[in-house]
Amino acid sequence: MLPIAGALQRLAERIGRGRASRFAMLGEPISGALAGQLGIASHVVPEAEVAQTAEALAKKLAEGPTKSYAATRTLLKAWSAGGVPAADAVMLDIAMDLFNTDDCTRGFLNTAKAFDLDIEPPDMVFNGR
Repeated sequence: MLPIAGALQRLAERIGRGRASRFAMLGEPISGALAGQLGIASHVVPEAEVAQTAEALAKKLAEGPTKSYAATRTLLKAWSAGGVPAADAVMLDIAMDLFNTDDCTRGFLNTAKAFDLDIEPPDMVFNGR
């Protein structure tokens, strides 16, 4: 099933042809630690911390700049399909919509004020607008 599910080429893109071939052909399991080292997994934690880490990550993402997250996903999908030229071709259309949001306006204003006061900008609260 691996060759027809799309995983093989995505794995090869991340870890190289030789390693992808090895894991696919030999059916070798990939531990969490190795997946982290190879860049397949974005987070690696001890088993006892999985639920707590997942909950914290979900909360952080839910409270973050969700419109920016959507734009990031769209750009990465374009890049996956056609490399940098494909992502560049859609970048402005995607990014310009972000500049028209309330979150972006407040972010720029907060950063400018902090810069004028020579302080670190405060943490941003995102409203999804």
